[in-house]
Amino acid sequence: MSIYHLSLIQCVNGRRSIRNRQKARRRRRNARRKGRRYQSLHQPLFLGQNQMQHAQQRHLQNVDAQKTAPLMVTLLISMIFSAQPMGYHVVTT
Repeated sequence: MSIYHLSLIQCVNGRRSIRNRQKARRRRRNARRKGRRYQSLHQPLFLGQNQMQHAQQRHLQNVDAQKTAPLMVTLLISMIFSAQPMGYHVVTT
């Protein structure tokens, strides 16, 4: 029997094979490691009252900034094109 066929056998005499026991250990170890990494890099799932208020304020500031930016651009464009050219004088005689 080849190694491939041996790895397919999950239970031998009521016990898991060595390879599957190692897989289970590896999965648990990786899950613990990933869990710690996820919690340290990202914000916690439940925010406190102060953190929640701060997050809401930041969100509102971002929304306001997104709304006012296009208005400023249209205002600038209309000012530029409505102004008279500087230093350009038409002299009719």
